[in-house]
Amino acid sequence: MNGKFVMTFEQYLADPCPRPSLTRSTIKDLITKTPRHAFWNHPKLNPDFQPEESATHFDIGTAAHTIFLEGTDDVAVSLPYDDWRKKEAQAARDEARANGKVPLLAKQYDSVMAMVEVANKSLSESELGLKVEWGEPELTYIWKEQPDDLYCRIRPDWINTERTIILDYKTSGRSAEPEDFSRVITQNGLDIQDALYRRGVSEIEGTTPDFIFMVQEVDPPYLCSFIELDLQFQEMGKEKVKRGLHLWRECIKSGVWPSYSNRIYTVEPPSYSLAQWEMRKAG
Repeated sequence: MNGKFVMTFEQYLADPCPRPSLTRSTIKDLITKTPRHAFWNHPKLNPDFQPEESATHFDIGTAAHTIFLEGTDDVAVSLPYDDWRKKEAQAARDEARANGKVPLLAKQYDSVMAMVEVANKSLSESELGLKVEWGEPELTYIWKEQPDDLYCRIRPDWINTERTIILDYKTSGRSAEPEDFSRVITQNGLDIQDALYRRGVSEIEGTTPDFIFMVQEVDPPYLCSFIELDLQFQEMGKEKVKRGLHLWRECIKSGVWPSYSNRIYTVEPPSYSLAQWEMRKAG
């Protein structure tokens, strides 16, 4: 089942591969948590797996993501309410969700459309000089890692027609300033995403794509930044993917998914905590 495919996000999340496949989030679980977390959060390993419900505060980002990258506003519903406090508004919101739509207050919908306008302008005027029409959104790539045919899968937000640029669009309720976002990259395992996505596209397309994060603030004036990992950051991501593949192979082969050790650990206070306490004592 090697190749690229068009499928819904729900189909992708359910894992369409013949055997359990490895993703960025699974690698992150394996190396920053435990293999047991990876087992629990995998739809084909955990018999009690339940997909997470999308939270209301993600609705603006979800709508902007779809409208910007896919060029359609079919996903969002603008509801004529100032807030969700009234039962009538809550009922309309729940009905929209039941119909597979993203419910937005009228002012939120207007904000999303303004965000998309800024995003399109920023992308075309950036160093990339791109338009979303020059590529495809939400393709699913599936490939097998040798020598044991372990399946991996990725779903790039957008990739250009030449398959040389992967664009990952993030919305942020904080700052899109690149140095601020570098902390998000580490916390969320986005260096793993960078490495795994390059690896998958290269395997299927035969290209060596660049990977660019496009980060947009959800508050006016909806500013965007474009961020690429340096070579050291990229190398760390590659090493994490390599480590994730190793752990995945071991666990799949043995059927054992270890959790935390039963040993008692002695932990030391972080240096910043000691420094803060010394300052308080001095004061």
